[in-house]
Formats: sequence, C-alpha cells, structure tokens
Amino acid sequence: MIQRFSLIALLALLAVTPCRADEQTKEWVIPSFASSEFQRDRFIDLVESEDSSLQQLQLAPTYQISDNMARSSKVIDELSEGESAKKIFHLDSIPDAVRVLVYAGWDKHTPPGKFEINGHPYQHKRDKEKMLTGGWDRFTLPREQLKQGVNEIVFFGPCALWLDEDTSSGNSFKRLSPESEWRTDNLGPDDEGTGEWMIRFRVQGHPSEGTMVSPVIDLNQRSESADTVGDPHPDISPLFEIESIKNSFVSKAPEGTAIQYEVRTGSTPEFDPATWTQWFPSNDWGDQTKGRFVQWRATLASGETEETPSVSQLNFHVRAKELGANFEKIEMTKAPDNRVKKSSYDFTYADPNHPLMRHLREKYNFEQIAAPGKTDAEKFMLISQWIREQWEGWDMGEYDYCPQWDALQILELAPAKLALGMCTHYAATFVQAAASLGYPARSVIVDHHCLAEAWSDYYGKWMFVDTGLLANNPIALKYVDENGIPLNALELHERYLKGDASDVTVVPDPSKSTTTFWENYLNLYCRFGIPLRNDHLYNPMPQELEHGHMQYHWDGYLWWTDSLDPKYPEYSLLTNRPEDFYWTMNKTVIDLEDTLEEGKIRVMLHGPIPNLDKFQVKKNGGEWMDAESDFIWDLKSGENTLEARAVNTMEIVHPASELVLEYTP
Repeated sequence: MIQRFSLIALLALLAVTPCRADEQTKEWVIPSFASSEFQRDRFIDLVESEDSSLQQLQLAPTYQISDNMARSSKVIDELSEGESAKKIFHLDSIPDAVRVLVYAGWDKHTPPGKFEINGHPYQHKRDKEKMLTGGWDRFTLPREQLKQGVNEIVFFGPCALWLDEDTSSGNSFKRLSPESEWRTDNLGPDDEGTGEWMIRFRVQGHPSEGTMVSPVIDLNQRSESADTVGDPHPDISPLFEIESIKNSFVSKAPEGTAIQYEVRTGSTPEFDPATWTQWFPSNDWGDQTKGRFVQWRATLASGETEETPSVSQLNFHVRAKELGANFEKIEMTKAPDNRVKKSSYDFTYADPNHPLMRHLREKYNFEQIAAPGKTDAEKFMLISQWIREQWEGWDMGEYDYCPQWDALQILELAPAKLALGMCTHYAATFVQAAASLGYPARSVIVDHHCLAEAWSDYYGKWMFVDTGLLANNPIALKYVDENGIPLNALELHERYLKGDASDVTVVPDPSKSTTTFWENYLNLYCRFGIPLRNDHLYNPMPQELEHGHMQYHWDGYLWWTDSLDPKYPEYSLLTNRPEDFYWTMNKTVIDLEDTLEEGKIRVMLHGPIPNLDKFQVKKNGGEWMDAESDFIWDLKSGENTLEARAVNTMEIVHPASELVLEYTP
C-alpha cells in the first residue's frame, strides 16, 4: 500500500530551515499545452482555427439524442394494420436536420414505411446500402419539419419496431387503433410492456454544452518566448511563494454563446482532494490555496445549434518568489521521460486478486501457460493460442445459448458444444485471462469481429491479440509492421482508410498470402470501439447481452470516429482523439522539487499504473529498494542517479524511469 510522504514532516522541515537570503520575485508566462492534449467530452471537437495558426476546441458539429441503451434486441413489436407507435424527442433549438436511426437488426422484419413527423406525412423506403453494417435503418428530417421543444414521429402499421425494456423515459407510446388513446404501458408484442423504442436521433448542429479539461500544468514549466520575464526552466522546481496568478485567454464567444473558465491548484502532480483545491472561477483566485500545479477547464455553451464558442489557448501569468537551497546548484544531465497520454474517459481495471479472477487463473494454470514467454507480448500470444485450441466456435451449441463475457462459463460450455463460442468469446476469455495475471487488456469491437488489445511494457504500446478470427484454423494472430512492432486498431484503421495494408505481416502465417488475407479482412477495421472496463467476470452488468449474436446496438461502448459528424451515427460515445483509446500505461513519472535544506530535494513518484502495489528506487547504481511515493532524496556532490519503477499486485515489475543530475554544493 503506497503512503504519501508526510506533509506535516515536510512542513516542519521547511519551518526550521532558513530561507535563501537572495530570494527574488520573478514573473513568467505559462502557455497552455497543445490543444490535442486536452481531455474533452463527446460534445467538444478539435479543429483548425480560421487562420490555421492554432488548433481550437469548440462544440462538436453533431450530437446524439438517445434514451435507450439497448442491451438486448430480443423484443420485437410487429405493429399490425391500424396500430401505430409514437416516439418524441426534444430540441432546444432548430438544427439544419436530424438523422433518425431505427434499429432493424438483420432486416428480416417489415420496416417502417408510412409515418408522420410533427403532422407532416412521410413515406420511407429502406435503402440497405445506407444502413451500412450496423443494422440501423435511417432517414433524415429536414429543418422545415422540425420545431423547438417537443417533436414527435408517428409510425403506422404494418411495421416492426424493437423495444428496449430496461428503461422508460416516457418518450415511447403505442395505440391499438386510430380511435384509442396513446399509452406508454402497452408496448411490445403482448401489448403489456414498457420501455423505449430503439430509435436514436443524430442532430446536425452544435450541442448546447461541452467541457474540456487541461492536463495538469507545472507552473515551473517556463515559456522561453520573448514576453517571458525571468530565468529559463531550471533543472528542478524551486519552492514557490506565489504572489499572484492571472489568466489570459485566446477564445471567441459569438452572440448567444458563452465560456465558463474554472481552475484548481495543488501541491502534488496528480489531483488529490487532500492537496488540491476544488474547482473555482478562474477570475476569483482570491485567497485560494495555490500550489505548484494547476489545471483548468472550460465549459462551452450555446443557445443556437448554428453557433459555437471556441478556445485556442489559456496563459497563466505568474508572479512569485523562488525559494530553495539547491535548484541553482543542480544540472540535469539526463531528464526522465515524463510524457503521459491520458484518456478523457475513465477505465475500470479488473482486480487480479478478486476471488473469481484468482479462480480463473488457478483453474486453467494461466501462469504456467504464460511462463515460457520471455516478454509480456510473448506471454499474450501463448495465452491466446491456448484459448484458441480449446474449442471450435461459431455455432449456438446444444442449448442455443450465447454466453456473456464470462471466461469461466465460456471455457466450460464452449468446448462441450453447449453454447456459442465465437470471436467475442475468444476475445473476452483472453482479456480476463490476461487481466487475471496482472496485464491490462480490453476487448475491441470491429466490424463483425471482436478481438483484444493488451498493453505491452516491452513495446510500450497497446497491441492487437486476435484469438478467434479464423474458423477451422486454430491459430491466434497478431499483426506487425515492417519493423516487427505489433499494431493496434487505430493503426489498422488508418491502413483501411488508405486501402493498403501490404506493409503489415500476419503472425503466425495463416497460410494465405498477405494480399489475399487483407483483401478478406482489412474492411473489418472501418470502425472500432471498446468497453470502458475489463472487470466483466465479476461485474457482469452493464453490458450488451448476447454481444455479437445480433447487430451492434448497445450504446455503452466508446467508438472511434474520423469526424464528429460521423459515418456511423448510431452511438452516443464517439471520439476522434487518439489518446482516448491509446493512453499511456505503467510508466513511473518522477517529479523533483527543491527544499530549503542543503543537499536535499523532494521526489514525487506517480503514474498511470493499475493495481499498483509499490514503487521501488535505485540510487546511484545501488540495489533496488521499496520506496514511498513521496520522499526526500539526499544528494552527494557530483553525479547523482535515480531510477524508479512500479510493481503491481501480481508482482509484475514495470519499466524504470531514470534521471541523472550533477550537484555542485
């Protein structure tokens, strides 16, 4: 269990140590990070500014209205002649258009043909090409048929609509004859159900609000631009006695739009309620506690779908006294690599010590299966290959049953031919097996296929593990570039966009030429999505029931999109920010801060490390030893080296970060 270095002890150390006699008040400017590093919700988009000199963040060009998660697609209501169904949706302002998405499954039922939108008659003829491959019928409502406030669509039988019985927001109605009343409790084939019709709306216009959040900004990271006053960035951070912080913005807010800025500050490099303030308005620094680290967020709002505010940059103007006994006497000859990519979305990692995870690991001897692998990537492929050899999937089994993402159930039923065991089940089993050993992994959904990605410390990236692509050919695959580096979903999607994956090698050889293989399978990567957790073995809900058995319909995955005016508009969680899928893992970040005592500096260790057990450090080439996440380092005259690494609860030792500095007392 990691314990924070005692702040009381540190404050006591500072209190008894005299300040530097030559302390000076200095001023400097901290510009914002690159806009691409900002975490942002699905309502914010990154675009080129009008003069292309800066990227700017603004409200997305479209947004989704959805009241149904659609975990299952089992309930179908076949409306007969004379019956009708109604769906209502709300618009804060009138957009250019609204794309209506009606779930249709495998297109085996009568599609809606005749309907009304706000009393305007409409005749729809399904175009299967426009459905693409997701099972969603679609048509567009023009601006002139829309209104502010409540809009309603009435479908007339005969036609089929799918019902999500999990939720009831009061937006779906049915009447059994033109003379009867609209009701919300007579939905479904037995006229007795409640829920929501599986219909979603993609609004062609800006949403009313969106939020973006900056990375944590170190006030010691000085700008070296001409308007900066003071010294360039020193090797370690001095202590700051901050006198004032002011903000300046590069932004636009047309009439009818607004931007709200907030900030928070702290003394530790990661947000912690014990060492950070809460969010407060950026123009109200007042007596707020100010530390070395600061973060800001902006909420963009618009009252009209045609208008959006935008933000290009925020600068912090800092005035402070620099204190410390050592920072001017230190030269950093090798700095640690502290670059970390962060997702805008939280991910829930499975605990490998949960009883069910431990049972999975021990019952099937996954530690022994993975043991011959010299690297984590080799271990992944050994686990994947073992799983692929356990059964031959792609049929519903004796009981016509599709298991959920439960490796224990899958490994029992699929080999006995008692249940379906297709690609999604191979992937789920691999993910849970890897996670049970302490390796982060997640399922990846592509177009009519499911595979996995696992984080490899050896390669320093997320890599594909494709356990169940090939029927009647029991080999597990990975895909590597010309340098032998494994690829991930975004990298294969980029090759799909180019129409060329000739530089990608399939390992092991699937007995097909590279050209033939990618002619068959490259189109799978036209889209991809992930669940935002991998703890399905012991937290089964929420998830899509019978995933992969029908078309994709659940609205709980995060999907990649090349544009926030998406080609696949049926999902709410869409992003075109690569870091939201490919965040950094298992890196130990080293932050240094001066103290007021000669030869002593503060070391803060942190990083994106799931299931962290402890940090270890090696000083000046000595032995590895356990360390607190916050400690004081005693320097010696001359060269000082520090290596730091993390160890997780499965005793996996992650890569070390290293720094070298020269100290001249």
